[in-house]
Amino acid sequence: MRVLSVNAGLPREVTWRGKPVTTGIYKEPADGRVPVRRLNLDGDRQADLRVHGGPDKAVYAYPSEFYELWSRERPELAIATPELAAALAANDVLLVDARAAARFRGEVEPIDTRAGHVPGAVSHPFQENLGADGRFLAERELRARYQALLCGREAAELVSMCGSGVTACHNLLALEHAGLHGARLYVGSWSEWIRDPRRPIATAAK
Repeated sequence: MRVLSVNAGLPREVTWRGKPVTTGIYKEPADGRVPVRRLNLDGDRQADLRVHGGPDKAVYAYPSEFYELWSRERPELAIATPELAAALAANDVLLVDARAAARFRGEVEPIDTRAGHVPGAVSHPFQENLGADGRFLAERELRARYQALLCGREAAELVSMCGSGVTACHNLLALEHAGLHGARLYVGSWSEWIRDPRRPIATAAK
């Protein structure tokens, strides 16, 4: 998946239901590279860190399905469950799970009704994209890590998933940062996969 747009903005005061409120909801497309800090992007702020943003939540990624225009013009950015299941059966994709390793192994499941992972998936928690300072690792290091994960596959064969399609975008952003383009997002992720009890699940580490 390619990053189509990066938006940033500073909080502003507006009138909401007759009262002045400060909000950081208004964002504008940013030009060029935008440094990612621990709390936010350069040129971006949240109005209330109790409910939005904060440590390790500098970037919020939205799947293209949230935007009708992007979905219509760039359908290759995501993959649906039936297509994913068929691709896994044919060994046409590498499914990478961004959840914590313990959730992947099925040892804990704090959110969904079933624990484990999609059979054939591999674990790459999104935190592994970050250094001790909470920032993305250097491009060269990220590239080496993902090339090792790909084992000779093209980046376009990689599908990123997580619990519900959010932190999976962190891995996609890391791939872009590393210069590895074309990976796709499984938007529904684990929550969608387990919706049908007939779909298989695995609990062993891989």
